[in-house]
Amino acid sequence: MKAVYNTLIENVYNVREDDSSRLEIFYKNILHVVPADINLTSVNVSTLTEKNQKYYVVIYKLRNRLTHKSLAKNIELEEEDCLKYMTAMIVCYLDLAYEHRNEINNIYNTQQKAGYLNRKRYADKILDDWSRYVSGFKYVDLQWSDDSSANKTMVQLANGNDRYVKLSGGAGSGKTTALMYLSSVLAGKIKSGSSQILPVYIPLARIIKEGKNMIITETAHILDIETDQVIDLLKDGEIFLLLDGLNEILDRFLKSDVEIAIDEIVSRYTKCHVIVTDRIVPNKNDKAKKMFLKELTLDEKMNFFRKNCKDQEIMKMIEERANTNRSVFIDLNKPLLLRQFLEVTVKNREIPMDMTSEYLEMLMEREMNDKKDPNIRYMNYYLEAIAWHLSGKERAKEGKILSVLGEVNQKMGFNVDTVMCLNLAIGMGILQREDDNSISFVNKGYQIYYAQNYVENNE
Repeated sequence: MKAVYNTLIENVYNVREDDSSRLEIFYKNILHVVPADINLTSVNVSTLTEKNQKYYVVIYKLRNRLTHKSLAKNIELEEEDCLKYMTAMIVCYLDLAYEHRNEINNIYNTQQKAGYLNRKRYADKILDDWSRYVSGFKYVDLQWSDDSSANKTMVQLANGNDRYVKLSGGAGSGKTTALMYLSSVLAGKIKSGSSQILPVYIPLARIIKEGKNMIITETAHILDIETDQVIDLLKDGEIFLLLDGLNEILDRFLKSDVEIAIDEIVSRYTKCHVIVTDRIVPNKNDKAKKMFLKELTLDEKMNFFRKNCKDQEIMKMIEERANTNRSVFIDLNKPLLLRQFLEVTVKNREIPMDMTSEYLEMLMEREMNDKKDPNIRYMNYYLEAIAWHLSGKERAKEGKILSVLGEVNQKMGFNVDTVMCLNLAIGMGILQREDDNSISFVNKGYQIYYAQNYVENNE
């Protein structure tokens, strides 16, 4: 008992005159065991568990002594007294816990089920992650078009009735940023007390096959609760799943398992919300509401610059160029491009006429650092070889392109799945698969850029 006591409040009975804080903690605990409105007369004592009556009486008597003293520290306790009172406190706590075990169990289950104790802390983490992610850039809420041609923002999706949505858009179009922004909006509602719905952002590229439903397993890991508690929250509609990058699962068997897991959640837990991002538009038979990124208007691009350009001279330069030569901004149709354009403009103090090299380099770096895709390290070799093969023409059959990639593997000594890498390049929005099953570059400028790199690297 002495060891337990010293663990709780070290050397409390040897405390110095000018250091009474630990004694006061001890006294407060004693007062707390027997509430002030309890009257332990001989009549009331008989209602307590008989074998523990003496412990309540011990604490009650000390409580009376404490309440009649102006300062708790005026009461001096010997070592034996401390052990006696501590023993009594522990016995009384255990006795009260047993007497009220049903109420305590209900409170515990409610708190565990709802994640009550951790919700605001969880929301704080999401908001901190969002602040670091944008790194000083202010978010411009993106417009999404659906089957009815209506436009919606991410905030509207958070407040709306669309329970299952699939968002599609090319590489760098802002899908990840939009989901993280939505997560921050929902976290803000938790902080304000207006909602208890927990946003759970999951990068699907990091999913591994584990258990019956890997989405539920990953959600439990993120929330730091048990899977059965996740299921309870899903049943009550208190989880908003934000599943990012279905296209980034390169293993087709794992991708199929993930799609089945998502469909199972949507079908079984009819109150929860699910948003999945992909780089291709889902097929017509998909149960999800299909939405795709609406191309940014010039006004929206200028709004982005005004929000994020702190240099008034540069902002004036951009506005003047928008008034005299809008063609400069036509290809700046993705948030990633807009951000890169602004950074290059501020750095060079002039508006760049071509952002191809900067954008493609940023795209590769982002894929390597953020998406953690190991295949990206081979991508420049493949794209340069494809561009050189396409010299004088715009497209080639997919079989021929895969043959070119195989030649690169042989020449460089790579042992890489070329089909997977080809699909990655298509998913990144650099290459595209035509209706006749041929492959071409999405932008003629991309083809020229990689062809020039091939010449320079093979001189």
